[in-house]
Amino acid sequence: MNHIQRSERTLCAVQFLQYGLRASIISQETQLPLKFVRTLAKEQMITAAKSGLLDNLQSILSSQYKIMSSTLMLSIYHGLAKAYISFDMDLNLLLKAHQKHQQIWLGFGFEKELCISINQAWVLVTALLSQHVELSHYPCGYTKIILNSSKYQLECPVCEHLDSH
Repeated sequence: MNHIQRSERTLCAVQFLQYGLRASIISQETQLPLKFVRTLAKEQMITAAKSGLLDNLQSILSSQYKIMSSTLMLSIYHGLAKAYISFDMDLNLLLKAHQKHQQIWLGFGFEKELCISINQAWVLVTALLSQHVELSHYPCGYTKIILNSSKYQLECPVCEHLDSH
């Protein structure tokens, strides 16, 4: 990596840190050393996202609201990726999709706490790109997430939500 590439990646890393992405994700995606990304966060006085293990798919998809939020996020990312002809992880595209996702989610009147985080969104998009999950449709027309590694399939959160009211 030359000096210009490192500078560009450093500027991107600051933006990603400000948005709340974990240093480990930024390091992996920008190919900057983890120690450098953590130092960068301290120098910029950015409160880094908590460290530790990332949520797994089962914990991200643990409630009907998280399923709806995840489906919306993946649908937006998938649509943007097609528009930009990008089939690899693109953190700028991820941020754009997550911002749009939050805007729509809050516009529907859902609480922000029920919305998936940017780090959970990265886990979902990584799973989509590695084909651990797919997007498909329920008979009602709602988009669904199919977990390829599990026989357990998610129930339609829209039909389930409507049935409970």
